[in-house]
Amino acid sequence: MTKRIVIKQVIGASVESTFDWMAHSNNFSRAPWVFSSKWRDSNNYTVGAVRNIFMLAGWYQEEITEFVPNEIIQYRVLKSFLPVKQDFTEMKFEKVSRGTMVTWTIDIDVLIPIIGPILTQAAGKLAAGLYGSILTAGKKVLERG
Repeated sequence: MTKRIVIKQVIGASVESTFDWMAHSNNFSRAPWVFSSKWRDSNNYTVGAVRNIFMLAGWYQEEITEFVPNEIIQYRVLKSFLPVKQDFTEMKFEKVSRGTMVTWTIDIDVLIPIIGPILTQAAGKLAAGLYGSILTAGKKVLERG
């Protein structure tokens, strides 16, 4: 059973600066729950680019599926430990009066027999905290300078 999580945060910076910070996902390691986020090759920030991200919730290999500068980054999980199905994740960037509204939408399903649905609910709560911490880290950096 897939669970959808939506996290929103206004960041007091331009859409361009906010998008750039989030597109460079190596910045994610500024959040306390993210230990490493690295691109597999130099083809980062384009459709088809693959990154490995290691965080409190596990290890994920993710592929960018849509990349529209200053508007949208979409990606999906190719492989993970713990096993999850995450075919749709999107970061959307919109100009608002106080800066940029970032809306991060995640569809997640934990693929463990019998207890998967229970773990999916827990993973949704963990994901909300995790992705929220990344947005908060970006907000702190971008609003300082």
